[in-house]
Amino acid sequence: MRARIGLFAATFAAVYGLAVPAHAATFAVTRTADDLSAGSLRWAVAQANGAAGADTITVPAGTFTRTLAQSTNAAVPDVESGDLNVTGDVTIQGAGAASTIIDAAGLDRVFEVRGGAQVTLKGLAVTGGAEVDENVGGGGVLVDAGTLTLDAVTVSRNSSDSGGGGLFAVDAGGQTSSLILKNGSKVSDNTTDYRGGGVELLRGATAAITDAVIAGNTSRDSGGGISHDADGALTISRTAISGNAGGASGGIEAGGPIRISDSSVVDNTSDVAAKNPGGGIFFQSGAQPVAAGAPMIERSLVAGNTAWNGAGIISMNAVTAVNVTISGNHASTYGGGVTSVVQGAFTTTLVNSTVTGNTAPDGGSALARCPATPDSCQTIPGSIEVRNSIVDGTCNLTVTDGGHNLGTSAGCGATVVPELKLGPLAANGGPTKTHELLTGSPAIDAAGAADCPATDQRGLARTASRCDVGAYEVLDTAITSGPSGPTSNASPSFAFDTVPAGQGATFSCWLDAARPVACTSPQALAGLADGEHTFHVQATVGTF
Repeated sequence: MRARIGLFAATFAAVYGLAVPAHAATFAVTRTADDLSAGSLRWAVAQANGAAGADTITVPAGTFTRTLAQSTNAAVPDVESGDLNVTGDVTIQGAGAASTIIDAAGLDRVFEVRGGAQVTLKGLAVTGGAEVDENVGGGGVLVDAGTLTLDAVTVSRNSSDSGGGGLFAVDAGGQTSSLILKNGSKVSDNTTDYRGGGVELLRGATAAITDAVIAGNTSRDSGGGISHDADGALTISRTAISGNAGGASGGIEAGGPIRISDSSVVDNTSDVAAKNPGGGIFFQSGAQPVAAGAPMIERSLVAGNTAWNGAGIISMNAVTAVNVTISGNHASTYGGGVTSVVQGAFTTTLVNSTVTGNTAPDGGSALARCPATPDSCQTIPGSIEVRNSIVDGTCNLTVTDGGHNLGTSAGCGATVVPELKLGPLAANGGPTKTHELLTGSPAIDAAGAADCPATDQRGLARTASRCDVGAYEVLDTAITSGPSGPTSNASPSFAFDTVPAGQGATFSCWLDAARPVACTSPQALAGLADGEHTFHVQATVGTF
């Protein structure tokens, strides 16, 4: 651990003898050189900083490589050397992340957003950044008072000693800082010696991450993908957090208000050699819902993560997970799926979730607490409640049975069944993979209606009066019209739909023992021979 010095925010607008437009202006970059001559990116940023209104900088395809290192002369304005300091409202528009590449060549970070500026980077790549300010993080971009929106942007191969290898946001000078990632933005292959290999949030900084990828980032301390040690809210939606590595908490380190939805946290690792916890998500003691009563994680997948203990999810506070699949995580000791190290009145609660296929040789492959003599874990009782959930594996703590749970081992707060009949983890529709309930699964129609969420993990409507146990809801099909008994009609027609109706499903139909074929409702048959026939229809939902 290392100390941080305080940050400050200073607003500087250089005019360079140019007329300041009265309204928003557009500045075209026409040269790749890193200087202040007209047409360079540095020149355009200086113009936008000194101009009124929300300006636009257009940057064509090409690689714009940094050659001006940070000056040691305090009299040299920030914008004239080192990183591109943005202090005015501006959109910097590239030709696409694969075409427009802003490369700091290891001389400094790429951008810094200051002075309350509202900045959008769109369609470009941020790479080659390196922190040169001692104890001030942000290898790719530092936001220390302002809002940064990344729209179809790639932030990759940047590095920082002090946190936020890719992106670092922190409130400064009494001003708030915010990150917005959207439209396929990707933060990948960034590194830091401290926290947040991909992204770090500190103090009151907020972030909204939607339709993004956080992958392959590394932190030596914690939060390989994301470190959230802030009072501000972090929301993550329809985002893949994968292949990140941290000293602890390989995927996400959550220490403030957080909500994860419709996302995948997969194949992340913590430092097993150092006996560190939290492969997928580590909910720290400061973690809390973004709104009272809201789940911290819902309709999401936590799978294939690895840690010394607490491989899938480890929680130090009251965490509620709804419609979550926790599958195939591996702990070297205990706590493969969900590990609770909460104390007092706090409880980790699973609702309509599926915990299966996790491993932990020292116990608690599904649900766990710290053992009496822990390594890298506090000796405090854990508390977990499960409702309408599948708990497949072993448990080394007393689990509160909230009702209608199914499992394969005693002591997990579930009714023990010989076989759960789960399909493999697969793309069964929705933004994340799930375990399908196979024909004859005891989980079908076995949940308590009072706790049934409106949808399953895929976002498909549940049958409220008799929903299924676990994160997956079987999509029922009903024939709504057509003969059901003897008929003299040799060319009958059948209409059908899902239950509930209108789930955007596709259908397969077949007669008797024939092969299923794609069909739509209504389906007309022709020329049936005399005798008994059976018409079959099955609904499926593809990935969306």
